[in-house]
Amino acid sequence: MLDTSSRCWQGRRLSGWWRRVGAELIDQALLTAIALPIGLAVGFPFGEWLDQGNLLVPTALDLLYLGLYLVLSLVYFMPVMSLTDGRTLGKWALGIRIVRATLTPMNANVAGLREGLLKSGLLSVVWPLFFISVLWPLGDAQNRALHDLVAGTRVIRDRGPLNETGRPVDARPGGSGGTPSEPTR
Repeated sequence: MLDTSSRCWQGRRLSGWWRRVGAELIDQALLTAIALPIGLAVGFPFGEWLDQGNLLVPTALDLLYLGLYLVLSLVYFMPVMSLTDGRTLGKWALGIRIVRATLTPMNANVAGLREGLLKSGLLSVVWPLFFISVLWPLGDAQNRALHDLVAGTRVIRDRGPLNETGRPVDARPGGSGGTPSEPTR
């Protein structure tokens, strides 16, 4: 498998694939923990779609639940990512965040496009495209998934800036003021 953990972009270390997946699992577990009880409360027949035998073709009820999930995604991702400049609970826990290609602060529109409409909407309905998007960063020079390409975003490690050689910059008060950190002995 390709090592995607040490690539840099605009002086920032890009997130590796496993961190991205881990953060996504945390965020989706949170959303599912909210959406599942709501779906049960409104009578969504979760067991019936398993009995149908065709998991690739969504039914009207599947699309209704997807709509609920999309609304919850937008309610979660848009304000959280715009207020924390690209972080979510999962991304924060794993030390990564989303940045715009322009390096301007994250806003609700980009967060809604990337997380809500593309990931929770389109990629949830079109399963083959979802799997392609999940695996895409493994072969992309900037570790971007398909939703990053469309939204103009990158996923970076959130541990401070790097210098031109890819080493962390010591930005501590009294530190070396923008030169690479020296290892302690």
